[in-house]
Amino acid sequence: MAWGDSGFCHTHHPAPVEYASNLRRTIIDSGEKSFESEDFSYLNLSEADLRGRDFRYCRFSACDMTGADLSGCTFSMCVMDGLKAAGASFSSSRMVSILAAEGDFTRVDFTGSDLIN
Repeated sequence: MAWGDSGFCHTHHPAPVEYASNLRRTIIDSGEKSFESEDFSYLNLSEADLRGRDFRYCRFSACDMTGADLSGCTFSMCVMDGLKAAGASFSSSRMVSILAAEGDFTRVDFTGSDLIN
C-alpha cells in the first residue's frame, strides 16, 4: 500500500521525514473531512485536532495519536495495529471492523461511541 498519495511505501520513500510533515498538514489543516484507502502509518498526529473526520479503509499502523481529539470521527474497516493513542478522545466516534492489535489505548475516552466488531 502506498503511503498517502506518494506512490511509495513508508520504508522505501525517498524523503520520509518531509513527506510525513506534509501529510500531517494535509490531514489537519486542509479542511478535508473524508479519507478513503489512505496509508497514514508512522505519522505523528499527537495532540492533533481531527474532530469529525471520516476514515474508510485507511491504515494507521504505528501511528502516534497520543492526546489527539478524534471526537465524532468514523473509522470503517481501518487497520490501527501498534497505534499509540494514550489520552486521546474518541468520544462520540464510530468504529466499525477495526484491527487494533497491540495498540495503546490507555486513558482513552470512548464516551458515547459505537464500537462494532
